[in-house]
Amino acid sequence: MSFRNRNDNRGNGNARYGMVAILLHWLIAGIIFGQLWIGFWMEDLAKGSFDRFQALQWHKSVGLTILILSVGRLVWRLMNPAPPAPPQMKPAERRLAGAAHAGLYFLMIAVPLAGWATVSASPLGLPTTLYGVIDWPHIPMLANAADKKAAEQLMHEIHGVLVFSLIGLFLLHILAALRHQYLLKDNVIARMVPWLGAGGGQDASPNQD
Repeated sequence: MSFRNRNDNRGNGNARYGMVAILLHWLIAGIIFGQLWIGFWMEDLAKGSFDRFQALQWHKSVGLTILILSVGRLVWRLMNPAPPAPPQMKPAERRLAGAAHAGLYFLMIAVPLAGWATVSASPLGLPTTLYGVIDWPHIPMLANAADKKAAEQLMHEIHGVLVFSLIGLFLLHILAALRHQYLLKDNVIARMVPWLGAGGGQDASPNQD
């Protein structure tokens, strides 16, 4: 199912992303940057302190928000094919870009899942309440693990590796976007930035998907 030919601008067109994809892109990116700040700041707080406990509660709520939004974004992306790559891009560059985007989608979901798994395996068994309002369950298999301490340590290590992988891929994504904008000058950034204009309108180029 595709929204490419809709009369509104919610779905993706041939020359730029629709407003739903743009909103989700920048919203999730902003929340992730905030979440990274909370995570690194939390590591400097004294273990067992009230400040660290409060920071952890926010970290869990924000992480689950990222998970929900990222799953929603993936579903929307599957329903809305992305605008075709610029015709001047080489096949190898297209494959690399596709792999990078797939990696970002994977990590945006895998990182909060690993965090959820870490909390679920914690021997402390502290409840997770989404923004202090909605009770969020632990993952039963991990919450009932025979050796919860070992399971928590493993999930924590996986979470850390995934976080730094996400940071690395984010930086690569930003560098690639800047390359398109200032070296190749092919209007790729304009597809995700509403105020730049995409040179020819939403459906100006032929569908190459």
